[in-house]
Amino acid sequence: MSRRHEGAYTIPENLGYPLNTSSDDFSLVLDNGARRGLFASNRPGGVGYDDIYNFAVKSFFITGKTVERNETIKPIGNVKVIVNDVEGTPIDSTYSDDAGFFHVDLDFDKSYQFSASKKGFSWIDTITYSTRTRALGMDSIVLPLWKNAMFAKGIIYSNETQDKLSEAVVTLRNVTDGTVDSMATSQTGTYNFLVKPNKKYVVEATKEGFIAREFELNTAGITQGDLLNDMVLEEVFLEKIIVQFDFEKWDIKPQHYAALDEVARVMKRNKKYHLHIGAYADSHGTHEFNLDLSNKRAREVVLHLESRGIDRGRITATGFGEELLLNQCSNGVICSEEEHAKNRRAELKVQLTK
Repeated sequence: MSRRHEGAYTIPENLGYPLNTSSDDFSLVLDNGARRGLFASNRPGGVGYDDIYNFAVKSFFITGKTVERNETIKPIGNVKVIVNDVEGTPIDSTYSDDAGFFHVDLDFDKSYQFSASKKGFSWIDTITYSTRTRALGMDSIVLPLWKNAMFAKGIIYSNETQDKLSEAVVTLRNVTDGTVDSMATSQTGTYNFLVKPNKKYVVEATKEGFIAREFELNTAGITQGDLLNDMVLEEVFLEKIIVQFDFEKWDIKPQHYAALDEVARVMKRNKKYHLHIGAYADSHGTHEFNLDLSNKRAREVVLHLESRGIDRGRITATGFGEELLLNQCSNGVICSEEEHAKNRRAELKVQLTK
């Protein structure tokens, strides 16, 4: 059968058995709906040399192929193809062959949704098909599957020690679809989730004794690769203050004395309180210089608190250099003096020991 389209005929389709046989089948005539008709044939079993047969088309024939989404010329074999109704309820299924080909018969005057599944691949598209107004014949369809090739990865760190945190619970919320996945970090503090293109996610990390953190992840326009996002969790604290320093200086400004004295008073209330001091530098200068500078700042804060009667054994002080910047002002990034100044700091946190 060939259809006339814009003054030319389409490529002929073999209608297959039982319309087309090895006998002489000819003179196909269709009614106006093209779902019923007549044809002549000399096939065995007739009452004359050429007989007239009538027929009714019961379904519409679909041939399809399952392929890789990013390389549509690359077929995927042995894929489960699911035919769903308009509500998304599966009503039929089949499997593609080794070359990715499959076929299904659809009822007339209905709408369908196609999906497909195979281990190592994900179905991320929405493909609908309607047989309304369809007639005798067939059609083709391509089902692209996305090869699992994009992952959200990272490491969860402690803000106080920069240690990698194991047993932190990381949750991946798919804002687009409403699905949720979670995992606990390993001894190396790592998490790893499969994420899909054109979705919005929220990644949250929690651990007992730490303040939860989260960030948004958008995969619009991205189809593969590792999306690396480390997270730094801050330990729960009873009291926290920040002491700011001048450029390349480590002496404490008098304006911070009152806040430091308050920290000393809090520490004296309970012998189980422990003080964590983390000191930092901006990105000016070498890594070695900034590490030494931050250690001097941490030591200066410790000396001040010791002068207020706090035992050195109740204080943990660490200089982190230019690590853990509060903003984007890393090496090579142009920032204002005010932005750099935010990173010249010491963070003091009073915590309850177990």
